[in-house]
Amino acid sequence: MVETHCRPCAAAFPAGLQQPEGSMRFSADALLLPAFVARALRNRSHKRRHGQETGLFSGLAPHQWRAADLGCGCGASSLALLLLVDKLCVWGVDIAPELVASARANSEQLGLGSRTNFTCGDVRELGQACTPMCDIVQINPPYWEEGRGRVSEQALNETARRGSVEHFLKAAREILVHHGSLFLIFPAERTADLFVQLDHCRFGVRTVQYVRPLLLRPARRILVEAKQDARHDTVIVPDLILYEKDASGINVVTKAARDFCPWLH
Repeated sequence: MVETHCRPCAAAFPAGLQQPEGSMRFSADALLLPAFVARALRNRSHKRRHGQETGLFSGLAPHQWRAADLGCGCGASSLALLLLVDKLCVWGVDIAPELVASARANSEQLGLGSRTNFTCGDVRELGQACTPMCDIVQINPPYWEEGRGRVSEQALNETARRGSVEHFLKAAREILVHHGSLFLIFPAERTADLFVQLDHCRFGVRTVQYVRPLLLRPARRILVEAKQDARHDTVIVPDLILYEKDASGINVVTKAARDFCPWLH
């Protein structure tokens, strides 16, 4: 069983995280994803599978989990995962040097520098440089392919918004140990596209949860847990409803959402 909780140093998190000028501001998606990972680790007995030794995770105790955050941005998802899960270290990679620098600064600010390693890199090239080493990969990938969605005038923002999820899934395959676990968040309206890509990259879908802004509104996001080189054995858990209307008609965070992710407001 993996112990999960919020540390006292996270009292102000995620307020005050550094984000470079012109970059995409992290949203609730970046917090929902690690909460989804933490719940999976808390509710099930996951065995550490002992990936190959690498300098990216040097000096770790044998019982520590090795997680990767592909497209880590300013580190919000990586740091949230560390605050929720003990005995885990994170390697975060992003293509933008400015974001990597912010992630490093944010990890030091929270006292988590010894459990993180943020590096600059292109996920399309990870397979050429890395060996299987991670028990867990979490991905909050770009939501739009080239030519789709609104174009941002800010280069950092545009890079974060647009790209192929297939590149991220292929990178996850290369760095996950055998039967390692993949967690990701994606637009609900692109569920079919995502499942096709997961199947193509030989990930078996295990847990699916849709996220709705309100009970009677369509789902906006899908959270997925998949296992590398495994058959599909899918459990669809009840939808996560983020908000409900109070007596004044104002949207407030539901108890279920607060219990799921402590930083929603």
